[in-house]
Amino acid sequence: MAKRSHDDCLVLIKQQRASALTIYAFCRQHKLSNSSLYTHRTDMVKIKSFTPFY
Repeated sequence: MAKRSHDDCLVLIKQQRASALTIYAFCRQHKLSNSSLYTHRTDMVKIKSFTPFY
């Protein structure tokens, strides 16, 4: 599988936030692993691409 770009990951994270789905359900729907979404979210926080909501 090709590696997702920074922008692709940011879009996915924003889509998950806007959806009423849990991270688990969102990942199943988009065929992602939970860990990959958490990893991307953590990386984005480190480079300050967005503000976490937790």
